[in-house]
Amino acid sequence: MKEVTKKDYPAIKRELKERKQVCHLTKSEFQAILDAYSTYDWQPVYKTRLYQQYGGEYCLTLELITKHIAATPRQRLMIFA
Repeated sequence: MKEVTKKDYPAIKRELKERKQVCHLTKSEFQAILDAYSTYDWQPVYKTRLYQQYGGEYCLTLELITKHIAATPRQRLMIFA
């Protein structure tokens, strides 16, 4: 599985702007979401302005992050017995 990092922020922000006229995602909110993926603690995300005031954009951000994770080719595991 590909790990999405802060380096992916510009690409995801660009995709958000293609789908929405106004984009509210900030780098700190993006980092909070990435941290939540790794720690499974979503409480800091629930306190963000993006989550509280722009829920549709929040959901779209999660969708784009998932798309970036799934976009990488997966290696096949072959077991020879």
